[in-house]
Amino acid sequence: MTEVILSCTINASHFFLQQPTHPSYPMLSIMDQEMKENYSNIDTPPIPQVKEGLVCAVPTAEGWYRASVKYVHESRQECDLIFVDYGGEAFNVPVDTLRAIHCHFLRLPFQASECHLARVMPIDRK
Repeated sequence: MTEVILSCTINASHFFLQQPTHPSYPMLSIMDQEMKENYSNIDTPPIPQVKEGLVCAVPTAEGWYRASVKYVHESRQECDLIFVDYGGEAFNVPVDTLRAIHCHFLRLPFQASECHLARVMPIDRK
């Protein structure tokens, strides 16, 4: 049996899990600190062209997190994101806040696994 952490719940059938016993998991907090220091102290330019599937660095209240672009709203210059290490989604994020991710920060495998339960729906959906 594998130990998991429920890191984010979207609804009853959509959630994100982390595996704290995976050998790479302890490196997540180190990477978080390095990203915070790197992106907070260096004036990095915005990404010139944001596309779906792009992995980038995005500012949050806690620091800088890795995220994948889920959808681009080109007319509004905004996008929707999935946080690849902690799970969760962010909507209508201004594309000029995203930063190119340094290859050093791509060495660690994504830590959140997105999960969906078949035939389970939130109680308020029909």
